[in-house]
Amino acid sequence: MPQNHSVVHLTAMHKIPKLTPGGPGYMIEMIEKGSSELKSEWAMDHIGLDEHPIAPRNLATSLKNYVKLYSPHWIRSRLARMRVFTWSNNYRLILQRNISKLERADIIHIHDPIAFSAYQTLNLTVNKPIVLTDHSPGSFAQLILRYIPSPKRNKAEQYIINKEVQAFELADKVTLIAQGQKKLKFTEVPELATFNDKTSIIYNGISDRHPASKRSKEKITIGFVGTLTKDKGIDILIDAFLFLTQPGSVELKIIGDGPLRSELEQRSKSTDTNIEFLGMRDDVPELMDSFDICISCGRRSGFDLVILEAMRAGLAIIVTDVGGNKEALADAGIVIPEPSPKLLQEAIIQLVNNEKLRQTLQEQARIRFEKHFLRQTMAAQYISIYQSLLP
Repeated sequence: MPQNHSVVHLTAMHKIPKLTPGGPGYMIEMIEKGSSELKSEWAMDHIGLDEHPIAPRNLATSLKNYVKLYSPHWIRSRLARMRVFTWSNNYRLILQRNISKLERADIIHIHDPIAFSAYQTLNLTVNKPIVLTDHSPGSFAQLILRYIPSPKRNKAEQYIINKEVQAFELADKVTLIAQGQKKLKFTEVPELATFNDKTSIIYNGISDRHPASKRSKEKITIGFVGTLTKDKGIDILIDAFLFLTQPGSVELKIIGDGPLRSELEQRSKSTDTNIEFLGMRDDVPELMDSFDICISCGRRSGFDLVILEAMRAGLAIIVTDVGGNKEALADAGIVIPEPSPKLLQEAIIQLVNNEKLRQTLQEQARIRFEKHFLRQTMAAQYISIYQSLLP
């Protein structure tokens, strides 16, 4: 089919290489591929502010850059003295170099407040409909505040919240990735609820692959995929696993890296448990084929893509009820109401001791993935929004 319309995706946030797919950059790729598979009339282009040779290379630098470029002078001056920046006006420069892409597009789809603020600073005369997709779990200010000195945080928080509200106000359509995420955002930033009428929920979707089960017959393998931080709840999982009563028949494989890795490796070595830290890997989907159970026990999340990968692999899944996790899993797994080692341990024991339940949930997870979370399904919903904004 001829491609008669075009959309430019704009993002400043990173995606993590050698780990499970994540971040707005990956979702843009899924929208583009899903649209192609649907033989859509929409051509897709992408300006990635963090993928340019002069751009920041990780989330921390992106957030620091955001604070420097789009915050009041008193914040910029304080952080400049702390020498936490090296990237001055690079975002603005990248956009200026790509102005022709923006002018040719029918729709501009912006995927995070950082990119939206960068776009605003250009004072462009490009008058194009804007779709804003916010992937952050709750208030975007919560991501930024860790880079602002404590005495100034209250003032800075309100400034950043105002920027987020402004992004929602100026966008023609807003999409969020889960009802749970929307509830948290509207709770933490009540002003955003004003824009409820133009806000839609579109669940993330990923590519399909048929799992090739490599599960051990001797042991039950539990898997975790993600950055090793408190937000991801890896400490909760370690606490729950260390006190299982049948350690010999269960093993835990942890894929990923992060600030808690060294501490948790030391703890696991001090006990007689089967915990293996695999670090960053290129072969995450293949490794997940060897899991029986996958756990996502984060304290804060928007919509954890690991859950979709686990469904695709046909795993029994345990999640904490944060963000969109419960919506994603529904009745195709076990949802614990809060990130608690005791509750997580009880759920693990339930699945380890009940093979029939484990197999039933594995089958239900795969069925739910095929029904709701293919990238073509997600792409079709975004295309519908683009169509609605054409003159």
